Amino acid sequence: MSRQGFLKLGVAGLFAAWGIGAQASTVFSAPTISFTDLDSSFNGAPVYEENGFAFDPTSFQAGNCSPYATSNDPCIKEVQQTGTVTTMTSLNPGELFTLTSFYFDLQGTGGQNPINQLILSSDKTTAATQLVFQVGQLAPSDAQLYDNYSYSGGVLSGDAYNGTIGNNDSYFAVLSSPLFQDVEYVTWSTYQAQNLRIDDISVAGLAPVPVPAAGWLLVSALGGIGLMRRRRKS
Repeated sequence: MSRQGFLKLGVAGLFAAWGIGAQASTVFSAPTISFTDLDSSFNGAPVYEENGFAFDPTSFQAGNCSPYATSNDPCIKEVQQTGTVTTMTSLNPGELFTLTSFYFDLQGTGGQNPINQLILSSDKTTAATQLVFQVGQLAPSDAQLYDNYSYSGGVLSGDAYNGTIGNNDSYFAVLSSPLFQDVEYVTWSTYQAQNLRIDDISVAGLAPVPVPAAGWLLVSALGGIGLMRRRRKS
């Protein structure tokens, strides 16, 4: 075979290998929160707690949730036509966490709304830096979507998806944005009121809230005063 033939064969092999890789499913670890104990008694109150985290408000939904760990597991939906879905915080005061992934399903605009979107924010975001997942548009650059999201044989998996977000379609979003790393809270909301489902949330990197530099200076000053007092007594 000629040199050109080998080159063409090599290029074709690379594209074939890339295509195989693009079709391969990604396996995920078990979510931190799956809302297994959520039921209709949590519609608006009381606060739902699971695995060291609190969710407020909460509204029970039994359909259009993720298949993990069973197809009948509940999930959270948009609450009382307010646009607020839920805010997640740690039950341990002063503990920060990193949101790594979550399941979502945008089910409709709630009737008269012109757009259908999920808005993700934290204590680090502003109105301009929130992540917006909107039907008919691509996902934010700091989020990789997976579809064909399934759980069978003890394996949680999905296929990478890079197209526009569809209505009544479910996705598993994996985040890389630093705006959701070491945060105090995360809030899921919608544009006005829409039919949104949130499920299977995963977190990492639990850490105490860092003491500001001024705080350390205050601690050092107090320590110095205490040392001076002990020297005077001696």
